[in-house]
This record gives sequence, C-alpha cells and structure tokens, in this order.
Amino acid sequence: MPRSIDDAFDEFEGGITAPEISQHDEQHIIAQKQMSDLITTIDGKPIGDVVGRTFEVKIQQLELAPASDLLYSQFRLHDPDDNSDPQIHQYAKSVEGMGILAPALMVLPLPRTIVINGESLPMFRVYHDPYVYEAYVRLHRARVPVIMPPVDHPGAILLMALSVQQHTRKPSMLERCDTARRLAETYGIDQNVIALHLARDSETGEAPSRSYVSRLISISNLPGSVRDLLHSGLITLSHAVELLPVRQDETLCIQLANWVCDGNRKSVRMLADLVKDLQPGAGIQPQARLIERDGHIQVERSTGRNETIKLVGEPVRPFVTYDRTIAVKPIAIRREMSRFTNVEVVPHQNPDQIDLTQDSFEQLRQWVVGRQGQTTVRETEAVLLGFLEAVRSQAAQTGVLNAQGILSAVVDVDANARQA
Repeated sequence: MPRSIDDAFDEFEGGITAPEISQHDEQHIIAQKQMSDLITTIDGKPIGDVVGRTFEVKIQQLELAPASDLLYSQFRLHDPDDNSDPQIHQYAKSVEGMGILAPALMVLPLPRTIVINGESLPMFRVYHDPYVYEAYVRLHRARVPVIMPPVDHPGAILLMALSVQQHTRKPSMLERCDTARRLAETYGIDQNVIALHLARDSETGEAPSRSYVSRLISISNLPGSVRDLLHSGLITLSHAVELLPVRQDETLCIQLANWVCDGNRKSVRMLADLVKDLQPGAGIQPQARLIERDGHIQVERSTGRNETIKLVGEPVRPFVTYDRTIAVKPIAIRREMSRFTNVEVVPHQNPDQIDLTQDSFEQLRQWVVGRQGQTTVRETEAVLLGFLEAVRSQAAQTGVLNAQGILSAVVDVDANARQA
C-alpha cells in the first residue's frame, strides 16, 4: 500500500499531476556509522551474520549503469511500448508475484541529486540485475528496494555477479568474455581472481586456468558480427577460440564465422583445419581461400577444384522465393531459422501432405505480436523465410522431404508385403 498520497500518484505513469523533477550536480557525503537496531535472536544469539541493509528509494532516483559495467553487457532497455521481447513481460510478472520478497537492486551513488516535488534526493546507478530494474519500471513502481554495498568501485559488484545465482537468464558466453575483459583491463583485477569467481558458477566448481581467462578477454575483442554469432549461440566458445589466430584480418574472421553457421553448423575440428589451410604459416603457400557466392561462403582449393564446404550428404539448394528476388541474404535467413526451436511436423491423414503442430507457430506468433510500428521488408523476409526453412529442415529430418524440396511418398512396407 502507498505510504502517502504522493506515492499513490507516483504509481500511475506520470502521476495525476506530473511531479516537478530536476537534476543537479552535487557531491554526496557517504558516512558509515554504527547504529542500533532490533534483530531476531535464538537462544540469545543472532540468527545469522548481518551483511547489509535494504532501503527503499523513489524509482526516479535510479538510472541503469552503462552496459560495459553490467554482467549482461548485451542488455538494452526497451522502450515502454516495445513488446518485442516476451521475456520482459514474464520477468515483470515474476517480480510482481514476489511481493515484498522481490530482489533489491545493487546501487552506488552518483555525484548529483534529483529534485522531486521540491525535495532534493541523491541519485544512484544500478549495477546489477538490469532485468529486475526494467521489471520495476514496467510495473510503474513508485519505490523500489535497493542495497548499497561497501565497495570501492563498480568492478567489485561486477566480479561478484560472475559467481552468484542470477534472478533471470544465465549470461551468455560473450557476456562472460566482456566481463572478464572489463575486470582485467578497466579495474585491474588479477586473472586468477577472475578465474576463482568463474569457478563458483561452473558445473565442476573448479577454477579455470589463467590462460582460459586470457582467451575470454581476447574473444571479447573479436569483430562485432562474430560477437553477435557467439552471443546468439550460432557459434560456440570453442569456435571463437579457433578464430583468434585470424582476428587481425577482420574480413576473413567474419567469413569464417559465417561459414561455420552456413547450413548445418560445422565442427570445431573442421574450422581448425580450414584455418590452417588458409594461413599455413610463413613461407608456405595457402591451400585454400574463401569466397562468397550465391549467398554462401565457399572455399576455393588451390587444386582448381571449387568445393562448397558442407557437411557430408547436405545438398546445396538455392533459395527460390515468392518473386525470385529478396533483399536479405540466405545466411541471414539461416540465422533467423535458429529462433524457431518448437517446429514439429507430424503425419497427415492425406499421405501427400504433412501437418505442423500448434506449438510450431508459437515463436512466430510472439514475433508477430511484438511488432510495434513499421517493420522493414528485409527483417520480415528474414524471419518468415527463416520459419519456412525451419519447417523444411524438420520435414527433411523426418524423411518426408527429398533433396529436390518436394514431399516424398511414405511407403508402408508391411502393408505392401501383406498385399503381396
């Protein structure tokens, strides 16, 4: 329940009358003093160690830290009217359901104040749980719980975030790489210390080597489009490691990353062998070179034989679309194809047809519902054709789609034998 009529107004977006708000640069004076409080005891002893104190502040006193200072380095605040990410709505519902148990935001003070309805209040920056912060914003909370840890710099909070259970999704491998790089390069934290915190969130509980942390930092410096593929899971950390020797050649590095996820994802061994063929060493003639042809990354061998690098048995099939002309490249369609993980084909009563389950359309429905305003033709083509590619892929795996892209008749061998 609101504590005052002002809080009640604040719970409505903008309030019944918009509060007068202004910001001023001003140094806060932070004092840590002893104070008395009532605590619960059992047999005259505290039930545990007192590790911190939670406060409530007006949500206008908060701002989100830069992405580089967050464990979720790829997080971006959504526009209030942007519903393209259905998870944001789920997070908000979860926080709302927690009630007074909703997690406190970890903050540090900013060197400025904000004046709300004539009252000068300190400003804070949120350094952890950006998804929870956005949930509070979506819920139009007037006040939110915060905790200010006694640390010297934001790097201490970022280091802690590596080893604690997250309230929302697990950070991607790219976000772990970015965090290791920020901790080492900006805050000067030793790589052995970073490794210890990475160990607490690992399956084995063992600290990785210093060289492992060093590789994470190097991977964080890969070209932007390669980073995007790692963040989305289209290439793995092991693939990214194999790209490190060619990271200075940005074009080649991007081509190799796209080649890995062009069609069925290539193995790490295949990538390592191709890198050796492309850059065999000083004084040795390269055995191959990469070219882009018909929207595919291909390898041209020094023997003069052109070979499209595909997994064994995978046909090279051109895209034929509704008007034979599309703005988006096939490789982008295959990237969008990875979002449709629920597609499932099932037999139809007519043997010349197959059915899609109802759940097959759920992720496509979420994308359609999330459209706000205009959507480019390029994005629309990529998503819709990506869905169709997911359908074709599932049909091919079940054996009802042949190499020419048409339905194959399902033959009941037992029935034929009975008729004979």
